[in-house]
Formats: sequence, C-alpha cells, structure tokens
Amino acid sequence: MGKCPNSYKCLSTGGCNVCGRISGTHEGCANTSTTPICDADSTTTIIDDTPVGKEAICNGCTKSGTNLVDHMKCEYWLAKTCHCVIDYILVILFLDGQTQGDGTSIGKCPNSLKCLSTGECRVCKVINSVHEGCSGATPYCDESSNPSTCISKHIATFFIW
Repeated sequence: MGKCPNSYKCLSTGGCNVCGRISGTHEGCANTSTTPICDADSTTTIIDDTPVGKEAICNGCTKSGTNLVDHMKCEYWLAKTCHCVIDYILVILFLDGQTQGDGTSIGKCPNSLKCLSTGECRVCKVINSVHEGCSGATPYCDESSNPSTCISKHIATFFIW
C-alpha cells in the first residue's frame, strides 16, 4: 500500500484517513481501547459511517437507535401503531450515535459486543459495581476469563494472607 500524508493511515481500501469502517471493521482504531469506533466525520456529534472526503476520528461507542428500537416494547400494536412509529422516529433521530453506552445495546460495536459506559466494546465489565453487558439469567460479569463472560453466579474473590 502507498504512503499517506499527516497522521493518516493507509486503509485496506487504499484510501488514507485516521480510520475507516470497512466491512464492519473499524480499521485504524484500537478495538481494546475506550475509542474503538471509527466516526467517519469528525466534525459532527453523531457517529457517522459513510461521509466521503471527511477526516475521521476514533471515538468511544454509543448506543444505536436501531438497537434501542429492538428493545422498545410497543404493546397492542394495532391500538398504538402511531405511538410506536413516533417512538421509532424519535429514537432514530435523537439517540442513534449520541447516547452513552450502558451495556444494554450493541451500538456501533463489532462482533455483537456490548457498548459500555466507558466507550469500550466488550462482552461485559464491572464498572462502579455495575455488571454492564450482563442481564437476565446471567447477570454477573466474570472478568477473570478472557474474554470476560456473563455468568449466573457472582464469583467472590478471597485473599489469603
């Protein structure tokens, strides 16, 4: 591949930029950091996948509107169709790419990893005593495994002196 100017990286497409989202991969961003997501337009406040001719930047993950919509519970679809459509539009317009993660959605994270409040994309992590990324029958995060996993029982750590 060729040389790129400034601090740009040569991406697998042959293009030059800080990073790029290519085939679902955030090339140029460290996937184990708190800024694993490539925002293709560093001049906007939302995470954008597609601008052409813009300088990109690596950012922390955010919730994604489409994933939030999947978690919305619209009861009685026939009676509330208008309300559900309005909720869907509001989520897409105002939450996609802007809302801080909390481990409940994938957001822009690759490989079905959860978007955590630290901006990381991981299976799970204990953050301020909250087991982000885990819920239901497996509510606890076991960070001693690699990668971390959600489990059903809390594992106590004992120190013997």
